[in-house]
Amino acid sequence: SVLIDIIAGTDVYEEVYSFGHYDPYVRPNDYLEIRTADNKILQISPDHMIYSVSTNKFVPSSTLTVGNSILTTNKKSVKIHSIQNNIHAIGAYAPFTSSGQIVVNDIVASTFIVLLQPTSLLSQQWLAHSFEYP
Repeated sequence: SVLIDIIAGTDVYEEVYSFGHYDPYVRPNDYLEIRTADNKILQISPDHMIYSVSTNKFVPSSTLTVGNSILTTNKKSVKIHSIQNNIHAIGAYAPFTSSGQIVVNDIVASTFIVLLQPTSLLSQQWLAHSFEYP
């Protein structure tokens, strides 16, 4: 099980039913490091989505900018303080949950990547989630 949210102080977990990728040794060099105003840090690939309070939907992490607000646990909005590109880290993990949501370092993120170029007419989270249904 992985944490997907904290609501009113109660941890909410879901089972991981599969992985998009699971490689503890890979050395990707295109992670972003997003640091929030309250000093939370998230390393994420540019194509993975994160909940943007500024747009009220999941968006590719590469579209976020300093000053945008993202969602943390307990539905708390926090501003992005800095974003670093080309972070070198070891390991790549993409667990899938039934909600398509996961909490990493207290930041609410998607378990999905962007599938198409972002548009205002289509929710990338909904599109990716729709591929889970039989």
